[in-house]
Amino acid sequence: MIPLTRGISPQLLLQLKQAEARATIDCVGVDLIKNDAQGQLALALLLAYGDASGFLYFEPCTCRSSSLPPDAVLCTGEVGVLVIECKGYAIDDIHGVKAGSLSIRTRGRIRYENPIDQVRNAMFAIKDRVERLLRVPHGGPLFSYLVTLPRVTKAEWASKNYDECLPAGDLLLMDELDSKNLRAKIFAKVRQGLETTRRRKGADVSEIQTIKIVFGDSDIINPPTPVEPDLQEGTLGL
Repeated sequence: MIPLTRGISPQLLLQLKQAEARATIDCVGVDLIKNDAQGQLALALLLAYGDASGFLYFEPCTCRSSSLPPDAVLCTGEVGVLVIECKGYAIDDIHGVKAGSLSIRTRGRIRYENPIDQVRNAMFAIKDRVERLLRVPHGGPLFSYLVTLPRVTKAEWASKNYDECLPAGDLLLMDELDSKNLRAKIFAKVRQGLETTRRRKGADVSEIQTIKIVFGDSDIINPPTPVEPDLQEGTLGL
């Protein structure tokens, strides 16, 4: 059987597996990563949040849908729920930006793709289900999203004036994937969300458990059955 990770360079795959082995965060889906762009995002998240309490899922399906999963979902008490869409385009693949959509040059033809709309739809599908389970129309855990372009530097993006076309706070570029810059970028995104929602933190423990149910975590859906203590000799009335 050909492994699903066949599109990742051997060195990056080795780094990814080593980071996964060291991580203590609940991590699922590394074997579903298809290419170097997704691999670079995954490695950056594992290095920055591998010791966090929460979960990190790649290509995650929910219990209600397996179509168009986001590339990554990070959930911790500090962050809340962060949904990330990864695009592997180089700067020369992007012909332009218009109304939030990227015009992509493929085999000599131009097509439009809106990754922000894509990741927002994925985020709201998860958010809606979480809020239904929590029975709160608003005020649940903090939800945020990012689009990452791991093959595009900030200088390349600015050279095309694309930094004037899309909100910088919604994008992760190559320069921002080291642990320090990644955590700073995510912290800024979270801080903005906390100020808007007036929450004190991204998610509490009970909310994270509910979020896991949305992703079909059977360990949460089926809590362990209490084990009856062994009967001790002399307690049977014999």
